[in-house]
Amino acid sequence: MDKQTKKKLILTILITVAIISIFVILYFSLGLNNYFTDIEVLRETIESYGDFGKFIYVLINFLQTTIIPITNIPTIFAGTYIYGPLEAANLAIIGVLIGSVVSFYLGRVFGTKLLIWMIGKEKLDKYLTMMKGRENVVFFLTMLLPGFPDDIVCMIAGITPMKFKFFSITLLITRTIPIYLTAYGASLIPLNNIWGWIIWIVIYVVIFYIGQKILRNWDSILTKFNKKNDAK
Repeated sequence: MDKQTKKKLILTILITVAIISIFVILYFSLGLNNYFTDIEVLRETIESYGDFGKFIYVLINFLQTTIIPITNIPTIFAGTYIYGPLEAANLAIIGVLIGSVVSFYLGRVFGTKLLIWMIGKEKLDKYLTMMKGRENVVFFLTMLLPGFPDDIVCMIAGITPMKFKFFSITLLITRTIPIYLTAYGASLIPLNNIWGWIIWIVIYVVIFYIGQKILRNWDSILTKFNKKNDAK
């Protein structure tokens, strides 16, 4: 790597870190960590922008998939109440897919140093150990099931040998299906009463429990699967 390339790389890193730092400082100092979890506030804010609200809605979904460590489920609910399930899901998917690709390439370009800075070496090692030798399967499951930080998982995928083709196909499957289900579920089971909240909490607790169970017992599941294949 020549001096000119090194200078460009250092400048790119500094600019990226500065932009992320500004977003993070504003995010917490303005109390946006609470703001992005309030469905009614989100709804009112998006509606206040009129036609431009669709761009704001996409932008929020993008930010929640890159630098804002909060689920976009409340955002999808808010979007569904404004635009209906189909349009809300389509717009959310645009923001989420772009954000996921950006996260992937942040991991690929800046490597483990960025992730250690964001989540710490211990947690990074835990993810890498879980994915070692089975990156594709673990990535697919963690993206499909709720309860995992999508931005971090996409960045970690970027530092593994995973091919972008597999990454992009996985995104199309694991991001579109849950978003459509959430959007249409929001139209069928709204959160305007206690029973709606109870039903949604039960659904996500069950899905999260199943996902965690699968990942914790992945080694034994893989061993049994291999034994069956060997026996054939």
